[in-house]
Amino acid sequence: MRYISTQQGFSLVETLVAITILLLVIIGPMTISTSTAKSTSFASEQAIAYFLAQEGAELAQKARDEAVLNGFNGQVNTWTSFLSTQAGSYFEPCVTTVTNGVQSPVPAASCGLEQLTNAAGSFPGVQAVDCATIANCQLRLNTNPSLRARYTHSNVVGSQPTIYTRQVFLILNTIFPNEVRVRSRVTWYTGSIRTEQSVEVETYLFNIYGN
Repeated sequence: MRYISTQQGFSLVETLVAITILLLVIIGPMTISTSTAKSTSFASEQAIAYFLAQEGAELAQKARDEAVLNGFNGQVNTWTSFLSTQAGSYFEPCVTTVTNGVQSPVPAASCGLEQLTNAAGSFPGVQAVDCATIANCQLRLNTNPSLRARYTHSNVVGSQPTIYTRQVFLILNTIFPNEVRVRSRVTWYTGSIRTEQSVEVETYLFNIYGN
């Protein structure tokens, strides 16, 4: 006697369709999750970069205040010495002199400004690092709680390199010798994106003390 089975399996086409639908169901949420994680990471990096750029501008103001106030105390530092372009001057690596506001898109001179890493509780000054070699201005994260500065250009004990580089430009217009344009620029590379990311803060400082 011959028996004819009525049971049938899945055809190859049906199997492939089922696998495709399964992959779409799995890959869709995974892609969204990965994209969200990347966006969150970039937003975090961008926020840090903005605050680092703002800190650079504030350090320039602190350097101005200390230089000028020292002049009132009979020391050699004044507004003029703060913006001196003579070799060996304290902030000379930072200063670009222009006339009538004419300048290149990126000033020739830039520096890294950092708070001196004295012990917490003291009132340290600001020092300049020449950015002629851009690697000099890479920021390092200080993990030593006994030091005052959190981010520094100096390779102090307990610091680790970060993805950020900060350049501060002091642009002095000879037509207006009692003001200086300050640009604080932070750059970094994120993830697999090869394009350099950047955040910039700009402000003006004035010789409000008149010396």
